Amino acid sequence: DRTTYQFVWAVAHDGDDVVIELGADDLTFCAVSSGRLDHTLAALGTLGSAADLRARLAEPSLAAWVLDAHDRPRLDLDGPAGALVSCFVAFGCEAVLTLAGLRYEVSELHLAPLSSRGLSNELTGEPASITVQAGKLLVLAPGPPAKRAGEY
Repeated sequence: DRTTYQFVWAVAHDGDDVVIELGADDLTFCAVSSGRLDHTLAALGTLGSAADLRARLAEPSLAAWVLDAHDRPRLDLDGPAGALVSCFVAFGCEAVLTLAGLRYEVSELHLAPLSSRGLSNELTGEPASITVQAGKLLVLAPGPPAKRAGEY
């Protein structure tokens, strides 16, 4: 819708300065996935440009975070066993990541853009972490269960 477009345009064109001027040190995107893939992709792209603000997307059916090896290299997650978590390179050429505490753990995985190798991992009911050693990573948790450790 138009409101989503206007917000995405403002952050994309004016950068993080818009949010920083308001005194924020993190940013939560809500109601931006409107059921249209083009709007959702634009919102995820804007989320990626705001990684330094610990930006996240919080929707009833989707949570998303962007990890960056320089600005935000680690994400701690918790949630019930079986909750899904997917990792994608959507910004740049490749990312190197480590997954711990998930059903499929891996160390220093080289992940190509939009590769299926990061698709549909699962939380185990224990604390989990995703760490990016190089590049930028989009972490998606479809459904309401997964959350960043410490969030309510």
